[in-house]
Amino acid sequence: MVSSTKLTAEKLAKLGAHALANVLVKEAGRDKTLKRQLTIMLAASDGPEAVAKEVRKRINTIARSGSFVDFHKIPTLRRDLELQRSVIVDQIAPKDPQLAMELIWRLLDLSDLCLERCVDSNGMIADVFRDAVESLGEIAAEGAAAPETLADAIYDRLRRNDYGIYDELLTATYPALGEAGVKKLKERVTAWHEEASQNTSNTRDSDVIAAEICLQELADAEGDVDAYIGAHDEKAFNNPVFAARIANRLTAAGRAKEALSYLKNAVPERDFGLLEWNDAQIAALLAMGNEGAAQERRWQMFQRTLDDRYLRDYLKVLPDFDDVEAENKALTWVETSEDAHHALAFLTYWPALDRASRLVLNRISEMDGNAYYILSPVAENLEGKYPLSAVLLRRALIEATLNGAKSTRYRHGARHMLEIESLDRQITDYGDHETHDAFVSRLKDKHARKRGFWGLFDSTK
Repeated sequence: MVSSTKLTAEKLAKLGAHALANVLVKEAGRDKTLKRQLTIMLAASDGPEAVAKEVRKRINTIARSGSFVDFHKIPTLRRDLELQRSVIVDQIAPKDPQLAMELIWRLLDLSDLCLERCVDSNGMIADVFRDAVESLGEIAAEGAAAPETLADAIYDRLRRNDYGIYDELLTATYPALGEAGVKKLKERVTAWHEEASQNTSNTRDSDVIAAEICLQELADAEGDVDAYIGAHDEKAFNNPVFAARIANRLTAAGRAKEALSYLKNAVPERDFGLLEWNDAQIAALLAMGNEGAAQERRWQMFQRTLDDRYLRDYLKVLPDFDDVEAENKALTWVETSEDAHHALAFLTYWPALDRASRLVLNRISEMDGNAYYILSPVAENLEGKYPLSAVLLRRALIEATLNGAKSTRYRHGARHMLEIESLDRQITDYGDHETHDAFVSRLKDKHARKRGFWGLFDSTK
């Protein structure tokens, strides 16, 4: 039976407008955001300009405020800013796009002020402004601003993008710029880049880098690979990450041979850019029809990184039955690879649980119990069919906790002991490993003084 007090729109409507209005007025006295929302709803009956007046008033009030926003007040500020954004987008833009454009820029211009007044560690405030950038693009697409005027406004904000709010501004507004707007923006950004380049010393100035990124984004938007390459400093060609990005664009443009030449000049010396560089090389090789070289690179990368993507792609193109043989060869190689932890994680999530269990049984002495983020979930995966391996991993976790006197982990250690006791009933042969009783006895002899741990263990039994 449905409760008669359950809130629904239909039931509340039966209370009558006057009764509901009284409730809203009282609640608005306690909730400022609700009060602003109701004020805007009342202004809406007088048209978009009346609503805009309320939005301007609130934006100006926020702009004048200089007080620090404590962390517990950040959600309130977020709701306030989001209310202004949604009103501009939903109530003003459909009726007056030009007015909405003016207001969304004014809202965005609050970003630096707001972010300077609070510690926005979780990005709650920044995200509202990034949403406003997306909304700006939608409003601009309705022809709310002349292309060259829009280009000037975009340029001004890109010049002061200290908090990264405008990272997606160019992408969001590019469709509205048109040929004239793109030309104007490119001219201004190019001049900015030249000016900044002349003012720098040996260190690359942040303005130079910012201008280069803008030129790269413009080149991408226009699909101009050569302009994208030209927007990089020459030193970037020796960077494997930048070389990979250039190579990917060249390959997509049907210039895979050139892509390989850029990659050849930026071979990763260590792990930095390794994955990006190799992915770009494989893509270029495939585009040139060199499947054999691509396969060789996939195998080498699988062995070097134990990244399952490379092995899956390697196996995918092999004929039937050959893929099974190759998979067995690969997994056997993983079992004996140098990094036991990485190998264990790989085999567990491939999945090849029989091999993961065997690795534990043969190489438990190599397992570091401090790597709980690997050992604990792997133990959970193994305990159903391979209880002994799960027990050995949990023993490693417990011993690392006790040997290091990590009291904050005693609670987890006690839980692992209970899990071990439960699994002990399923194990008939411990082989060369300690029995459960022998393990517990050794722990008690070695760590008898760690009463905090034993007290937790006893209390949970």
